[in-house]
Formats: sequence, structure tokens, C-alpha cells
Amino acid sequence: MTAEVFVGKAWAVVALVLVLSACQTVAPGAVDQGEKVLSLVAQAQFELAEGRVEKGLALFAEAVRLDPRSAELREEYGLALASAGLREQALSELRKAATLSSEGEAVLGLLAAQGAGSREDLQEAVVHLEKGQAFAPYADRVRQSLIEAYLRLGQGAKAWAQVEPLLAEHPESPWLHLVAGQALRQLGRFSEAEGHLQKARGVPEFSAQATGELVEVLAQQGKFKEAAALVGEAVRQGGAPTLPGLVRWATLLVRAREEAKAVEVLDEALSRDPNFTDALILRAAVAFRQGKADEAEHFYRRALAASPDDPDALLGLARLYLELRRFDEARPLLVKAREVVQQHEDALPGAIAEVAEEQAALELVARAYDRALPFLQELAKKPLERRGLALWAEYFRAQERWSEGLAFFKNASAVEDPQTLRLLRSIKAEFLLFAGSREEALAELAAMAGGELEDARAAVGTAMRSKLYKEAVAWAKKALERFPGDGELTFSLAAALERSGQFAEAEKTFRLLLASDPENASALNYLGYMFADRGENLTEAKELIEKAVALDPLSGAYLDSLGWVYFRLGDWDRAEKYLTEAATLEPFDPTVHEHLGDLFQARGQVEKARASWQRALELKPDEEGQEERIKAKLAGLPHAPAP
Repeated sequence: MTAEVFVGKAWAVVALVLVLSACQTVAPGAVDQGEKVLSLVAQAQFELAEGRVEKGLALFAEAVRLDPRSAELREEYGLALASAGLREQALSELRKAATLSSEGEAVLGLLAAQGAGSREDLQEAVVHLEKGQAFAPYADRVRQSLIEAYLRLGQGAKAWAQVEPLLAEHPESPWLHLVAGQALRQLGRFSEAEGHLQKARGVPEFSAQATGELVEVLAQQGKFKEAAALVGEAVRQGGAPTLPGLVRWATLLVRAREEAKAVEVLDEALSRDPNFTDALILRAAVAFRQGKADEAEHFYRRALAASPDDPDALLGLARLYLELRRFDEARPLLVKAREVVQQHEDALPGAIAEVAEEQAALELVARAYDRALPFLQELAKKPLERRGLALWAEYFRAQERWSEGLAFFKNASAVEDPQTLRLLRSIKAEFLLFAGSREEALAELAAMAGGELEDARAAVGTAMRSKLYKEAVAWAKKALERFPGDGELTFSLAAALERSGQFAEAEKTFRLLLASDPENASALNYLGYMFADRGENLTEAKELIEKAVALDPLSGAYLDSLGWVYFRLGDWDRAEKYLTEAATLEPFDPTVHEHLGDLFQARGQVEKARASWQRALELKPDEEGQEERIKAKLAGLPHAPAP
């Protein structure tokens, strides 16, 4: 910031300087201390006006030493230091002043914002900038700095309150369109943000920053192809693309389901640097998504060889092992990830909680509830976010500790955002239901079902999980009248219809959903399994499920469906292949073990059938009539030979 910006009120005392300049030769003690301070200030101002900055500041410093409690004097000294470009010293003096004029507040705010390296620094700057807005000579600079500080703090509403009236006055300002886009993005008003950022992007000075913001706005709207196209254009136009630029491009391509192109971009990055960790990790994630577990493990291992303490590589490989149910290999990776993030806690905010979530999830999947509890308790030391709430719900739900869980959630502290609070509300309703307060639970869920789209989705989903199929059908139908074509509600309606025994209506609804979203893996699998379980349309069922498996090759549920349809078709070898893989990925799913038992019985492997069905019973099947069905199958087997 140039020195002339801070021409303070001190320079207005020129007449006083001329009068008091004669006092330079007054002998010590000839005037009292107050007069001496005044004389020093006058001399300091004169020297500064003449360009003798060092001498002027020294005189100011002496005056402050003689009268350190004078807020006005300290402010004058701070303004002089600011005009001289001595930022840190100016900050120190202005902060020491007990009170500041609007000019002092403005200058202190500008200086604090200029070098703010932390959230706390920015918050301090905002306090002073807000107080300094009244100082007219700096009003534009203060408002600009204030807007930028609000945006950096994530306070989009405050930034927009400043930007909106300015835009009305200066509708062609590219900077205002840039900050308007940033503020509206923070407010979740993405389509409006997109329009402003497009305008800012047309001005070379702001093009790069506006493009970066526009990419994020498009991604937040799910427009991944458009976002990827923008990044690809920027990467190619910039000459030799940077490695981070290539990885960002590939990330968006993955989210746009253009995985083949993403692999090309990542391979380009790795050809330039085979040990570029971010590219290796994303390459592993793509392989994981494609169901290529061995390939995913290979790239994660390469990433860890290049960067043994990279937390993303450690977590990525741990998640792969968790998905493959290789718990004993996942645990030490998570322990090491925790050690790493604890060493860099300041640079990785929230990373310890993320690791704790993964550790809790692993133990819950492994049904090691006692081992999960310490990690869950660690998460509960702070307001819970969505995943923390979901993990706690699964902890109580899996053990059917409904009353205890309800008490926990009634007192739980949750992050104050709409999605988290919505999840907490739906969990409370579910636990109320199973704790015996059915009417209260139904009233709460019905209220949610009649609310906004996300509320309706949550209510219908909770009803499905709680086997309230009749209510789920009614609520989903009413919600779809208000939100026609919503895929999540349509899927829930179709599933609830099937669970209610309305198979023809369920089939019609699933087909409607697949007509609009042909790659909806959940709908493909559900409709295919529905046919296979009823022994109908088996050829089509196989095609539907094979497509679901191609979309998500590591889904144990989809592999179970594929094995089951092959069983129904009489292809027992393929049935055993897929059912065995499903049992590996879903070792605690009673339906998978029941299906294996059916296969073994058909093959005459009586003891294997008995073991599979007994395992299914141990896992407490909750499908209506399933427990009785499995017991009948066991009763029909010949008695086991005496040991």
C-alpha cells in the first residue's frame, strides 16, 4: 500500500508547526511536559512534511515515550508510520491506542486485512473496517477490503449486503460482478452467481479468478461436464499445463462420468512425474470406482511409496480395504493416518475428525461396537456433523438400543446447518418410533414429508428404513405432486410399492425412473432383483443387474442379485462365483447367506447349506417372513451325522 494513502489529520496542523518551530532551542525544563510533547509533535510533523521521514518518526516516538497514555498521540504516530510504509510498526501503535477516530479505525482495518494470515487476523480487520466506514476519504478502499474480508471468512450474506447496492450504482464493474458471484456462491444462489461470474470472466484482469470461481459454481450445481470443459480449456490455453491443473481437470471428468478421459489426463500427469501423489491417489480412486480393486491398491501403494505419510493415500487405501472387508489391513493404516494428522493439526483442520469417522465406520461395519464407541465419543466432543450423526445412529440401531439412542439424540449437539439438523430430526423420529412413541414419531415424519424437498426425502427414507411402507407410499406420492420427477422420491415410492406387495405398480414406477435416468444403478438392481426373486423376466433381470454391477462392481448387494438371477437361471457355477464374492463384501448380510444355502442345497452340499442357513439366522434376518422361511429350510434337511 503506497504511503500517500495514509495522509492523516496530523498534516492539517501546518500553521501550528510554523508557530512552534521556534521552540526548537528552548532549554530543557523551560516548558512543562505537555508543552514539550506538543513541541515534539509539531517538529515531527514539520520534518515529515519536508520528507525527512526518519527524523520525523524519531521525534514522534519521543513524544509517545513522554506521554504513552495519550490515545490521540499514539494514533497520530501510527498514522505517520503507516504513511511511511512501516506496516508492522503502524499496526502495533494503532492497536495500543485506547480509542481511535474513524480514520484510525479505517487505517488499522486496512493494514490488518492487508497482511491477514489467519481467520483471527481477518476477524480483527473486519471489526476495525466496519468502524472506519464513516471516514469518507477511504470509504471506497475500506468497503472493498471489507467485502473481500467477509468473503474470505465465508460470510457471504454480509458481503452481498455491501455488494448489492454498489452493483446498482456501477452495473458494469467487473470486480463487483466477481465478488457478487463469490458472495452468491456462498449463499447457495448458484444460478445467480453463475451469471455474475460469466460477466467478470470476460475482462482479462479478472478472467482467471472468475473462471476458477465459475468452475466451483458449476460443480456445486452438478454441471460437471461444463466445469470440466472450462478447466480443460484453461489448462490447454495456458501452455504447458501444471500438474495440479491436470489433476483438477481429471477430478471434474470423474465426477462427469468421463472416466476414460480422466484416465488419459492422469496418465499425462504421471508421464511427467511418476511420483506425483495427487495424480496417483486420484488414479487409484478411479480404479476403485471401476471395481478394479487390484489396480486401485497398486496406485495407492505407489502413492505411499512416494509419500509414506500422505493422509489422503493412507485414508484411500484404508477405505479400499474396508470396502473389501479386509479389516485387519485397514486398521493400521487408519492408526498411521491419525498419527500423521495429529502432527499437522493446524494445517489440516478437521482431519482428525475425518480419521475418527473412518475408524468408527470400520468397527461398525465389522460389528465391533465396543471398539467403535471411543471413536464415536471423540466425535461427540464437538457439535456433530452429518456423518457423525449417522454413525451414532447406526451404533444404537444395530444394537436395537432405541431408548438409549433417543436420549442421546435429544441431548446431542449438532452443527447448525440445514442438512445436519434435518438428519437429526429424522433420526429422532425413527428412534421415537422404535422406543414406543409411535404417534409422536408419525406426526413428526408426516410434518417433514409435507415440507421442502430434502425434508420429504428424509421422511420417506426414514419410513422405508422403519418398514412404514404404507406411509412411505402415501408421503412419496404427495411429495411427487409438489416435486415431480424427483429421482430419489420416485425410487423410494417404487421400493415402498414393492414392499407393500403392489408389484405391477412398483415395476411401472421403476421403469418410469429408468426412462429418465437409465444409469440409476440402485433402480436397475432393485427391478432386476424383484424379477429374479419372483422368477419372472429372468433374461431382462440379468441384463438389468449386469448393468448395475458394471456401474458399481464392488457392491456386494448387486453381486448378490447377479448370483441370485444366475441361480434362478440354473447356471450354478456363475451363481456360486457371484454369491461367494457378495458374501466376502457383505459378510453380515443374512440374505446373501440364505442364497448361498439355497445354492448348496441345490447342489446336494447339505452341510454347506446347513452352515449357510444357520449363519443367516445368527445374523438376525429382518425381512418379513425370512426367519421362518430359513428355519423351515433347515428343518427340511436330513439330520446332521453324529460327531
